[in-house]
Amino acid sequence: MRQCVIRFFRLIFLSGGFFLFLVPGLTSCSFYRTYDEFSLVWPESGVDYWNLTWLSSEGIVFHRRVEGSFSPVISIARGIPLLITAVPQMKDAPALFQIKPAGFVSASCQPRSSILELSWEEGFSADFLLKLVQSGISPEIVNIEKFADSVISRSNGNPWNLDIRKLSSEFLESEIRVYSFRLLPIFPVSIPLPTGRWLSEYPPEGDIISESDLWEGELCIGLHGFMRPDDGMVIIVSVDERGDVILYSGSCQFTFGMPRLSSH
Repeated sequence: MRQCVIRFFRLIFLSGGFFLFLVPGLTSCSFYRTYDEFSLVWPESGVDYWNLTWLSSEGIVFHRRVEGSFSPVISIARGIPLLITAVPQMKDAPALFQIKPAGFVSASCQPRSSILELSWEEGFSADFLLKLVQSGISPEIVNIEKFADSVISRSNGNPWNLDIRKLSSEFLESEIRVYSFRLLPIFPVSIPLPTGRWLSEYPPEGDIISESDLWEGELCIGLHGFMRPDDGMVIIVSVDERGDVILYSGSCQFTFGMPRLSSH
């Protein structure tokens, strides 16, 4: 049984990004369109502003910065999926630290409420599908509901720990299935993180508390950003395929060879 409905297509990568093609399936010969208005509800309060992105008619992706205290209303044509992301921004946060987007995902055939509650869990799916649109691929070729459900069920609580390269590769080769949603290897790590409370890039994980300049936990392969809100200090942690860790803080780089522990 096919898990997603995907037509055959090819796509050329340029410098790690996508080459732009004409988006099929999002245009219409009709003279008139019917639009619905949606009120957005943020997943978290106390954010200075949000960088909002959503799919509108004719395959156009709109961007808008919205004050955190403001509840926006957006207008979207009927008959297209609801794909929305919102990236929280703090005025005093360094540009190096970026929180993952919250989002909302709904196929065009799914029932719709006039109030859309954005969630951190759907941010990954919305971001992935919006990038498809920006690369010239219509989201209508995807079983969006199945895609979003697979992201949640296969990600063990954090969709950003999924292997995005594998998922993208199999998607582009029209081979995507439920087993394409695979977690990256995760390693136990001990990091000399300065004492204090640190924010992670994915808010549902909660704050990280470092005591005695040391934090022990688990991280998957890749880059992870942490910010100490008391002084705005940012540390980027890189975990490689062997579980070795490199810390970046400003212009400094520190390398730590970790014990060879099995990934899981």
